[in-house]
Amino acid sequence: MPSYLKPLVGSRPIHRDEKAFLPLQAADMFAWHNRRFYVEKWHGNDYQDSTWNALCTLTCAEDVWTEERLTRIFEGVRTSGLIFEYDLPPKLRKVIKKNR
Repeated sequence: MPSYLKPLVGSRPIHRDEKAFLPLQAADMFAWHNRRFYVEKWHGNDYQDSTWNALCTLTCAEDVWTEERLTRIFEGVRTSGLIFEYDLPPKLRKVIKKNR
């Protein structure tokens, strides 16, 4: 990755106990309700839940990442000249991971 982009990526993930770390609990709760909402929607049902209603006040709650949207992002990254780690040969990936 070009050095000018590294500050935009952030650090490696830190693994925490989801039972003790509140942000993970919140993320799990959001993911569960979000999935439930879309399952009910798929079946033609309304999903009425007070927690979900509160979560829906967040602008990201109903942000849908469609295949088309993900493809546009992917192609944008590709055309920028950047590469994904999995595009590299396995031996080079090992070298890069070793030197991080």
